[in-house]
Amino acid sequence: MRKLTTTAVAAAVLATLSGCDADDAFGNDRSNAESSYTVTEPVRALDLDTKGGHVELIATEADTVKVTEKLSYSDDKPATSHKVADGELRLIGAGCNTGDCSVSYRIELPAGTELRVDSGGGHITGEELAGPARLRTEGGHVDVSFVKAPDRIYAASGGGDITVQVPSGPYAVSVDAQGGKSETAVDNDPSAERKIDARSDGGDVEIKYMR
Repeated sequence: MRKLTTTAVAAAVLATLSGCDADDAFGNDRSNAESSYTVTEPVRALDLDTKGGHVELIATEADTVKVTEKLSYSDDKPATSHKVADGELRLIGAGCNTGDCSVSYRIELPAGTELRVDSGGGHITGEELAGPARLRTEGGHVDVSFVKAPDRIYAASGGGDITVQVPSGPYAVSVDAQGGKSETAVDNDPSAERKIDARSDGGDVEIKYMR
């Protein structure tokens, strides 16, 4: 795998904003930084791992991927990295050695991109998606909608609610809500080719058709 450079992304746009304009729960100053870049290489799959932060997925008709990283930290600034290899975009939002920190992402990408997202505690949201998805967060909500039904959707949270909206049709649905309630408002057919697996250890789980 090779790390993206300005040359590799061709028309990459980088903008960074930083400052100490917020306080943490203990009244200490927090710093914030934001950067954006565009990946012009072909991307068929996204693999994202952030130690703590929200992830917003926005499907587009473009053939490029635009990534916005939002960093928040009380001491050490968290490191981030991005690489493309064999059509897979790998994003990492690492933790920090001291203090409290998070890396949140806003990602605009082609609708059919395969998604593998893992957050250490933030929310995961997505609109008008169409590719296979494996989405997991340690403690936030998962709220995603699909305009085209992929073969498989996996959504998991360590403590938040899960809402998955899909187009009409039969699905093989498996849900597990530990400590919450579950509702499956789609045609649940165990023999269906398209599968949805959703589970939360502390929130509600809802599977329904898009309106």
